[in-house]
Amino acid sequence: MTKYYPRTLVLSNNSFSHSNSNGRALGSMFAGWPKNRLAQFAIMCIDPDFDVCDNYWQVTDAEVVRAVFRGESAVTGRSVKPSADTAAQRYGGGRSRKTALMMLLRNAAWRLGRWRGAKLKQWLDDFAPEVVVLQSGDSAFMLDLARSIAFKRHIPLVIYNTEGYLFFDHNFLNHHWSDLLAFPLFKSGYRRAFRRTLAAAVYCVYVNSKLERDYQKYMPHQSSFIYNSSALEFRPKDSLAEPPRISYLGNLGIRRPEALAEVGAVLQGISPELYIDVYGNAKETDRDLLNAAPGVRYHGSVPYDEVINIIRRSDIIFHVEKNDPVLVRELRYAFSTKIADSICSGTDFVVYAPSNLACSQYVIETDAAWHADTPEKLRGVLMQILDPDNKQRLEVLGNAKKAALSHNLERNAEKFREILASTIDKGLTE
Repeated sequence: MTKYYPRTLVLSNNSFSHSNSNGRALGSMFAGWPKNRLAQFAIMCIDPDFDVCDNYWQVTDAEVVRAVFRGESAVTGRSVKPSADTAAQRYGGGRSRKTALMMLLRNAAWRLGRWRGAKLKQWLDDFAPEVVVLQSGDSAFMLDLARSIAFKRHIPLVIYNTEGYLFFDHNFLNHHWSDLLAFPLFKSGYRRAFRRTLAAAVYCVYVNSKLERDYQKYMPHQSSFIYNSSALEFRPKDSLAEPPRISYLGNLGIRRPEALAEVGAVLQGISPELYIDVYGNAKETDRDLLNAAPGVRYHGSVPYDEVINIIRRSDIIFHVEKNDPVLVRELRYAFSTKIADSICSGTDFVVYAPSNLACSQYVIETDAAWHADTPEKLRGVLMQILDPDNKQRLEVLGNAKKAALSHNLERNAEKFREILASTIDKGLTE
C-alpha cells in the first residue's frame, strides 16, 4: 500500500538544520518525506537543511520592523538558498537576551501584519498545504499565525511541542526594569494565544511523556509523545579503555559549565588520569571557568558529523544540568536532543542532573543510562562503570538497546507521518 505524505507547511522559529538542536529535532520527524510535499516558514534559517526541505519562506524580526515602513518588500521570503550566508543568524550558548518588554513589542510588530502581503499568499497558494505543523515556542504571534493560516485554508493544525513555557510562573526571560508590568502582560498574552491555538489543534505531539501529561491536565486533547530520534547504530563496547575517554557534547548555557566543573572535580578525586573533554560553544566567562576547572578539557564547538565521531570514540558520555532552584523549575521538561544519540550509540551514558527533570526521570524509569544528582552519587556511579568486574554496566547497556527502539529515526518519522495523514479532512473553520 502506497504511503500518503500530505503537503505539510511547517512553522517554526528555527529552520530544519543539522547544526541547530531544535532544527535537527524537527527535521528528524520528516525523515524520508518527499521534498515536494514539505515547505517551511521560519524566522531563523541557521544552516538550513536542504536535504530535508528546499522550499523555505523566511521572515526575520529585523525585517518585520523594517516592514512597518516598507511593507512586504522588506521581507527575504523565498530567497533562502543553499549558498545563502546564514552566519549572521548564529547564536552561542547561554540565556536569550529577550526581555518581557522586548517580547511585547515583538508580538505587536508581527501582529501589525505589514510584513504579510501578496508574495506570501502566492507562495502559500503555489504550495497548497494540506496540513499545518507548528513547532511551539515562546512567541504568541507564531501561535496566532499558525492558527490563522489553518483557519483561512480550512486545513488541520498539528502542534509539535518540546517546551513548557505555559506552566512557568517565574520570569524565565532576561530581567529588565519594566518587568513588574511587562512580564504579567507577556505571560497573560502568551497563555491566551496558546489556549486558543491548542483548542484549535486537531492533534499535538510532545517530546516526552511528562510534557504530554501536564498539557493533558491543562486541557484534554488528542495527543501522543514521540521521543527525539537518532539514526545511530547501537555499538556497545565490551570494555573501557584505560584511562577511559569521557566526553560532553552540547549546549553550554544555563550554568552547565558549573555542573561540568563538578564532574571534573569528581573525576580527579577518583584518579588524576581522568578528565572530561567538553565540546560546545561557550561564552567567554564560561570558557574561563571550564579552562580553569580541574579535570576538564575544553575544546570549543565542533560540527554535528564530528559530534557523532566523538560519541563513537568515547567510552563514557555525559549530559549535565546544574542543580539550582530556579533552573530546576525552568528545565523540568528539558529533554536534550543528545539523549537520543547517546542512548542509541551504545556508549556508556551518564545523566548528572536533578532527579525531577524529564531527562532524569526517563533514564531512571528505563534504566537505560546512569543517573546521579549529587557529586557523592556521581562518584559512586563512576566507580561502578569503571569497575571491570561489575556486571551492572552490561545490564544498563542492555536496557539502552531496548530503549533505543523508541528513538529509532525511521520508526518515529513513520509514526509522525501516520498522525499527519490521519488529520486530513479535519480542516478548521471559524
